[in-house]
Amino acid sequence: MNSCIKNLLFFLLIPDLFFAQVRHDFFIPLSTGDSLDATYFVPVASPPTSGYPAQIFVHGFGQNKNSDTASARIYAYSNFFALCYSVRGHGQSSGLSTIMSNRERQDLKEVIQFVENLAFVDSNSIGVIGGSQGGLHALWSIADSISNCAIADVILPNWASNLFTQGAIKRMFGVILKNFQVRYHPVRDTLWNLLSRDNYDSLITIFPINRDLSLLEFQNKNIPLMLMLKYQDHYFEAKDGINFFTQYDGIKKLYLGTGGHFSDSIEEEWYYQFSWITNWFNQFLKNINTGILDLPVYTYAYSQLPMDSAGYFSWVRNEVNELPFNQIVYHRFYFHSDSTIKYSYPISTDFYFSLLNKYKDTNYNFETAYADNFIGARFDSAFEKNTITFISDSLNEDVVMFGVPKAKLFFIPNTDKIPINLQIYEQDSLNYKYFLTRINYVGRSLENGILYNVEINGNFYSHKFKKGNRIRIEITNIDKTNRLVFGKYPFVFPVFKSSETLIAANLNYASYIELPLLKTDYILRIEDGIISNYELNQNYPNPFNSETSIEYSIKNDANINLTVFDILGREIKVLFSGSQKSGKYRATFNAKNLSSGIYFYKLEVTDQSNKLVLMKKMLLIK
Repeated sequence: MNSCIKNLLFFLLIPDLFFAQVRHDFFIPLSTGDSLDATYFVPVASPPTSGYPAQIFVHGFGQNKNSDTASARIYAYSNFFALCYSVRGHGQSSGLSTIMSNRERQDLKEVIQFVENLAFVDSNSIGVIGGSQGGLHALWSIADSISNCAIADVILPNWASNLFTQGAIKRMFGVILKNFQVRYHPVRDTLWNLLSRDNYDSLITIFPINRDLSLLEFQNKNIPLMLMLKYQDHYFEAKDGINFFTQYDGIKKLYLGTGGHFSDSIEEEWYYQFSWITNWFNQFLKNINTGILDLPVYTYAYSQLPMDSAGYFSWVRNEVNELPFNQIVYHRFYFHSDSTIKYSYPISTDFYFSLLNKYKDTNYNFETAYADNFIGARFDSAFEKNTITFISDSLNEDVVMFGVPKAKLFFIPNTDKIPINLQIYEQDSLNYKYFLTRINYVGRSLENGILYNVEINGNFYSHKFKKGNRIRIEITNIDKTNRLVFGKYPFVFPVFKSSETLIAANLNYASYIELPLLKTDYILRIEDGIISNYELNQNYPNPFNSETSIEYSIKNDANINLTVFDILGREIKVLFSGSQKSGKYRATFNAKNLSSGIYFYKLEVTDQSNKLVLMKKMLLIK
């Protein structure tokens, strides 16, 4: 992580830092007979009566203690006892990595016991910090009640399950199993064999055992926790981390933004996170009132254009007491046969797009592709990327996306296993596209010729779309993007089987994508053209079961109220209230909690010269 670089720069700017503490290199013996290569720094200044507060730094997977020595030295300069060590199977430590499982968890307990037994350390002021594998150690320290505060970066309690998503396997799972800086326990070979055979069901059953943390392990814990979750991360998706954080009962702070595994590296965001870290440890290990608890609990950032030459977005930071989930409105955009996305239903009654997965060289297997990193001439000759592109009209105004994109797809496969990846871009007026986030799905155990429908979720992201730009959706068999940072590598493993998948974009089977936007108003017109009247169309379908759509036309810019009533005239739901520009619009009415019967929907329109009320009847049948 870039934290090491920035900490080292800070370290070099302080000329007496070398002399402000004493370095000790040694090995910590373990109950297994193994030993961990460790370094600790002791301040030159005499310890407080109770001893020095202690910080334990744990590195990421495939790294070693040297990743953290600069950070440890800096904090020792500030009168912390600071220790870093190489996790088993890493660096000069003995033992074998069980890939972040119970053995490493027990090792952390023994490391903390070692620190607690040092006479010059305050055993009641021990903090654990790390990112990725190190962040998991920080979560373990809370679940096992062996630290006094913790900071966990780019990690989730259910991190192992998070490497598998809707039938797809993230490419970074293979990187975890084949890191040449790590010496592995034989369990790695079992997992690799399952991966190379694409045995998804066994992997998702076996790998999370003793690796995922359950929420029950954090019940009744009140240890101060700082959690940092990152968009664009190639290992761990932020949504599950947010769900965990909201349920954690202890003192807590959450940063949600950038700076993860291969996500945007922004200097201002790094310094912001580092200031949090310092204040957190001073607050809870030194009992200094740093003011960090007076700040809002949440900080979330969103990306926006322009993008710099390194391929990084600009980022805007927000400090809030609640994340804006109550402001989210899912805007549903249907795929149309003219390669557009619109609020309106498709017109065609039988149109399907064809998504091909051409696996052209069956001698080119998973092992060979992995050796090629799934890039290069050999990979490209064995696999052909096929992409279906959909583009929206220009946006009426700026709008922020915040949350998890979703899609519902109707499709017909011609074989038992097929890939479908949806990529979300912003496209500017010059038709340059900027990758944002994705939805990944691999259909398994399918039947040829059967019509399926799936509802799938994507990766949590927040981004501000610019007025006049467009939303671009690409559906592809291989999830590579044009992103400068890691875009040339597939995010999930390709499917080593040829297939053709017909994706419906018609009135009977209307596939769509839903984007979580912080705006209730429509950001697109339903269709171009001159609107000659005010119209309220019959809902579709009608009769309906649970959900139906209502389309209406606005001749002039006007104030609109679209409301649903029951047969007794009681207001059931306000579908829209506010101003809208001339155009055609669609609203969705969800009646899953209502009883069968007759309902009415009313459109009230007020413009400069008109005040109009239109009403229609609909029938709910369950």
